[in-house]
Amino acid sequence: PPRAPEAPGAPATAPTPAGETANGTLRLRVVPWADVSLDGRPLGTTPLKPLPLPPGVHTVRLQHPSYRPLQKRFDVRAGEVFVLEVDLREEAFPIPAKEP
Repeated sequence: PPRAPEAPGAPATAPTPAGETANGTLRLRVVPWADVSLDGRPLGTTPLKPLPLPPGVHTVRLQHPSYRPLQKRFDVRAGEVFVLEVDLREEAFPIPAKEP
């Protein structure tokens, strides 16, 4: 029998069976804002929705034009919501203003 076409916007990956918490979740809170890469993959600019991640160690890179890039490693456990709060004004080094 012919397959029914998938609905537009349907997820490309199979949904996780109900009750199974294979992934953890990353919530990013960045001040003032940043372009975000996770494990070398660009994700966009904050604010971002919570991100489901496989358990394990991940690396997030935050870039803002006024600060040097900031990289953080963190460990996510299955079923855990990991909140990463970063204030670039305190944690990143400012880029000196260019002389005219």
